[in-house]
Amino acid sequence: MPLIGGYNDLWGISMKRKLLVILTVVLLLCGCGTNVRPPQEEEQCTINEDLRIRTLAEVWCSAKNYYGYWESLSEMINWDAAFDQFLPRVREVKNDDEYVDLMREFTALLHDGHTQYIPFQGYVSNKGSLPIQLEYLDGTIYLIGKNDKVDVELGSQLVSVNHEPALDYILSNYSKFVPVLTEPAHTRETLEQFKSDKIGKKITLQFKAEDNSMQEIQLEYSQQNNAIIEELSVKTSFDNILYNSQTYTVAPINDDILYIEIRSFSSGGMDNTFTNMILPQLENYRGCILDVRQNRGGNSYHGDVILQSLSAEGVPSNFSFSSVFISSMVPYASDNVAFQTDDLTKSAAQKMMKHAYYGTEEELSEYVLSQADNWHTIDVPKVLTMPVVVLTSDQTGSAADTFAAKAKVIKNFTVMGLTTHGATGNNHEVELPDGSFYTLSVDNAYSPEGYCIWNHGAIPDIEVWQTLEDLKNREDTVLNAAIETLAETLHRE
Repeated sequence: MPLIGGYNDLWGISMKRKLLVILTVVLLLCGCGTNVRPPQEEEQCTINEDLRIRTLAEVWCSAKNYYGYWESLSEMINWDAAFDQFLPRVREVKNDDEYVDLMREFTALLHDGHTQYIPFQGYVSNKGSLPIQLEYLDGTIYLIGKNDKVDVELGSQLVSVNHEPALDYILSNYSKFVPVLTEPAHTRETLEQFKSDKIGKKITLQFKAEDNSMQEIQLEYSQQNNAIIEELSVKTSFDNILYNSQTYTVAPINDDILYIEIRSFSSGGMDNTFTNMILPQLENYRGCILDVRQNRGGNSYHGDVILQSLSAEGVPSNFSFSSVFISSMVPYASDNVAFQTDDLTKSAAQKMMKHAYYGTEEELSEYVLSQADNWHTIDVPKVLTMPVVVLTSDQTGSAADTFAAKAKVIKNFTVMGLTTHGATGNNHEVELPDGSFYTLSVDNAYSPEGYCIWNHGAIPDIEVWQTLEDLKNREDTVLNAAIETLAETLHRE
């Protein structure tokens, strides 16, 4: 009898380990209690071995049942073999940091930009940070922030770490903790991981200054005050701000262009704020810039209302396919009377047997393209049609991913900046036996152009990176490029 999802064997797991996995997962599914062995005196990990095993098994099991991109993931990695590799490592951990890092590494194998592992309550990290801030700009890492202990010129290029090429060293040692694969999100988030490591660890960094002189320094990860006191950053200021809130900043660029930053799609009533307060002010302008570079998502409906208010064409449809299913249907659809009660249930079970995981038997990309012209309209107070530029970055995620993907196919919209984060659709929080939890996507979301947004993101019509020179002058390269592009468009009209 299969254990989960119709699989008859756990690939690569010995019989002894297979029995252990079966026992732990059955206990989880049945909600049975288990006698937890007290930790040995020499064991430094707060979570005992039995609970660590159950926690790892719950991640393995829940991902099989609920992960929205399971079929895509199974083409990339052998999830059962990964469990087999991590099981002895989890059993043998010596302390909390080692255990938490292993769980972060295991959940990152889902390659889901929505995935985040939150450790158990009471976990105290023994990690330190560095007194520097680094930025990845178009293939190069620069020093853009530091404290008074670091005597290196801001804007210097990080050439090497521990005498290895900087980017190679950072990716090879820290990318295992980063779920998302979309670039540049993956590299930039890996750079963030590099900033935290075991207290007392020393590293050697080599920098190249603007005059090509080389400088080597040694830093140590610590929990002392590593506050950045000197940094290069963009300073965007406006002579006149028409509206400012937690969600929006609205300001005129000039007599023709209105700038609107949208920091989130999660605020209740933000759609009404846009249609009733911001849109009437936009009537006085010929074009607008929608800045979603710092927008991590929320409710995609709010984004649809904004798109509809600026598009006479309507709004492209949402294409999200739910992954939630009853695994016991899979092997028994044709001969188990419990699943023959009605045509709908029978049909669902048979589709699962055929591995039509998301409820349609044709390829999802083909289905999306066949429905791509079925746009819908939303009842909004007013529709203004004008040239619109949408600014994106690698932090533009979830509902903002979807927003950018839809904007790309609307005629009067142009998307500029960087490829978006590449993780959208509904996500789910899974509570784990040790008190920790992790999140994962439960939908498979597609763009109106027929590609899966997962680890792909929305690629801008015009790619624009922030430049170091502009950063030194506190200039926003992407915004300036958008203003120039929009001005040229308005001039041609």
